[in-house]
Amino acid sequence: MRARALGFISDPEMAECLDALTESEKQGRPRRLAQLLLEGKLLTSGELLVALKGSVPGAPTPPPIPLQGPEAGRLTDSGILGELAAQSTAKQLTLNPGERLGNYELHKEIARGGMGVLFEGRRRTGTIGQRVAVKVLSVRASTSKSLLARFRQEAGLAASLEHPNIIKIHEIGFDRGFHFIVMDYFEGRSLADLLRSGSLAPKKAVQVTATVAHAVHYMHARQVVHRDLKPGNILVGAGGKVCVTDFGLAKDYARADAQLTQLGVAVGTPAYMSPEQARGDLKAIGPWSDVYSLGATLYRSLTGVYPHDADSFLQAIQAIIREEPRPLREHRPDCPPELERIVSGAMAREPAERPDAGRFGMQLEGFLEENDLLMPPAPANPKV
Repeated sequence: MRARALGFISDPEMAECLDALTESEKQGRPRRLAQLLLEGKLLTSGELLVALKGSVPGAPTPPPIPLQGPEAGRLTDSGILGELAAQSTAKQLTLNPGERLGNYELHKEIARGGMGVLFEGRRRTGTIGQRVAVKVLSVRASTSKSLLARFRQEAGLAASLEHPNIIKIHEIGFDRGFHFIVMDYFEGRSLADLLRSGSLAPKKAVQVTATVAHAVHYMHARQVVHRDLKPGNILVGAGGKVCVTDFGLAKDYARADAQLTQLGVAVGTPAYMSPEQARGDLKAIGPWSDVYSLGATLYRSLTGVYPHDADSFLQAIQAIIREEPRPLREHRPDCPPELERIVSGAMAREPAERPDAGRFGMQLEGFLEENDLLMPPAPANPKV
């Protein structure tokens, strides 16, 4: 298939997905190969679209590779993304609130995605009553050796990070057939929730972004690149507490695509991709890509709109690849020119022209030292 030819997935990963596909056919539960690739985080939604369409500017377009078996002829179905979105939210676990998993009691479900479910829980032994978040890998994902190995590897990498503004991983466990990770429970709301309600003051948005930039700089110094920074992965709590989450292990592409019901419907997730990510250029993605995403997040926080105009997922990808973002002050004339310059620098099309994350954080802090930034919040917008 095209994704393999483009280098998005390896031959062993492709072979394992095809085996899983054949097995599901035998069991009378036919599924799409693209769904397996998204749920397993083997492809991003942007890479899938490049592979499906083969027409995104800047992306290579090799000749089609014929498929054999149950998946032959399916990937050109124009309704595929909508079908994947609908299926990715289907219930996939038999665990329920009130049950126990390892040393933890599961209290309530917080969120659900294609790779698993996130529960609020409490520790049963040791520090009795300690509140935690427990992410449980779905049964489907657990049956794939490559996905399970990736889950463990990424969870271990995240657990090595010790920073006050990064959600801490406490345990990677297995119990009664379920693989799970335990992390800090964060009392607060995501930046996405604040933007939907129109309750985020621009000064607060700059402060939050600066804090996240320094946390991301810490990750970069340890060779960790988030690759999915967006308002939904930034948590804001009482007393100015800010945390980054869902990097690596919790980056759930199928869940991100839950907003996508069909081709032609606007979604928010691609709005924060860097040009190199939108092209599917895996070798070009690095720390600079996170800086672009932070800049796009701050742009959205200040203006209430996305940096590029688009009416669909594909248009968003094309716009990021081909066009400069609209000047921030076109949407917010009351924004100080210096702040617009800082945001534009983080979103430079050429990675070499962007500051590193630490420098970006310092630029924002320096701006706040000299400016009160009394702009009113951007209007509420449900698309984040």
